[in-house]
Amino acid sequence: MSVHGMANIMSPVATEFDLFGEPKPGRLEGCPNPKPSPADKAAFGRLASLYTAFSSDFASFALQDCLSRGHKRIADPFAGMGTLGESARSLSLDLILNDLNPFAVASCCVRTSSASQINQAAEAIRSLLPLSRGEDDERRFGLTIGALLPTGSTVSDCLKTPVGEAARHVLCCLHILSTARIAMHKKLRGSNPTWTKRSPGSVAINGDFEGAVDAAIKSLTAYSADLAPLADGFSVQLSNRDVAELDWGEGSVDAIVTSPPYPNRTDYIRHYLPAAELLLESDQEAERRLREIQIGTPLIRPEHVGMELPISVETLIERVRTHRSYASERYYAKGFRYYFEDMSRVLARFAGWLAPNGVAMMVVQDTYYKEILVSVAELLGDIAQVHGLKVAELKRFKVRNAMSRLSPHSRATLPKPQLTETVLLLSKPQ
Repeated sequence: MSVHGMANIMSPVATEFDLFGEPKPGRLEGCPNPKPSPADKAAFGRLASLYTAFSSDFASFALQDCLSRGHKRIADPFAGMGTLGESARSLSLDLILNDLNPFAVASCCVRTSSASQINQAAEAIRSLLPLSRGEDDERRFGLTIGALLPTGSTVSDCLKTPVGEAARHVLCCLHILSTARIAMHKKLRGSNPTWTKRSPGSVAINGDFEGAVDAAIKSLTAYSADLAPLADGFSVQLSNRDVAELDWGEGSVDAIVTSPPYPNRTDYIRHYLPAAELLLESDQEAERRLREIQIGTPLIRPEHVGMELPISVETLIERVRTHRSYASERYYAKGFRYYFEDMSRVLARFAGWLAPNGVAMMVVQDTYYKEILVSVAELLGDIAQVHGLKVAELKRFKVRNAMSRLSPHSRATLPKPQLTETVLLLSKPQ
């Protein structure tokens, strides 16, 4: 049967009923809102934007659900700011965290480190500050990083190799410097903070280097004082790779809890640009490559090999392609195609990584193209079933603010129905 045919006969999510005809509570019964809460913003949110994070309440709910069913090998291939890592640190389980963005990996490292490891990093940075006095601020960052790294090593080496004790110390130190650099970075041009342009000929860094580093250290040590101790049975693996390159084995994880990028053309690398530039050592070619391969990229890729998608997805892309608006065909339709093809490859990998009876709990969000509603959860559910995963359950939450609301034109023309963020539960049959 063709992929299109499979999509056409897809059955809706089944609802089970008890003896009295009432719906049985599902796995997502009681699931909290995945949006970061004020408490999240008052905690790790003091150190970094939580734009690529779900709430600690959701992470704790997902982990407890997994553990209640005997799932102890849990992975997040789009780990973002590492909320799952912090929520898991007091539990006896094996956690695997990955992200394409180097700053995200440094954040995951901090949130899965002990308070003593974080304090050691703070003291190491303080001891290195005097070594670069007399240099300009940008140079001071470079000299401090150079003093941190083992001889002959680069930041990329620390990110790409398995994160042991030495690499963990360096990554915690790099997180402090990244946080300081974000604070010192001049605001870039662009109405949307994730679609920014460098100001040519101007200095990107401007401020008090030692003051910014000291403030970053104080924020980090205050944050670490409230962290739960690491459980004896807790272990974590960190990696900084494209999901397509991950070498996780067949059936190697019991559960996946994650929030993949959304199809709203957000440039996640540019969102954390000051930190990414620092950790990529100002290699603009490396930055450009990350921006091109990230899922949901706003860039046009120089090379593209297409693949067949379920008819529901192809229909959506065709509606975008033929829309009368400017650049619908040559830009926006391509962006949606990139996104859903990338996610098809991701879901195929999920199906391989999961052990029989394993689950994937994903947070995804709808979007609009002009007046066209893009129901991301349903479309990804169609794709998941092509790869042998079952759509077990959905739970929706209303979204107050979306990227489309930044545009006055969009606010005036969008239909009234509100966007939703959805927790999508997929399962792998026995």
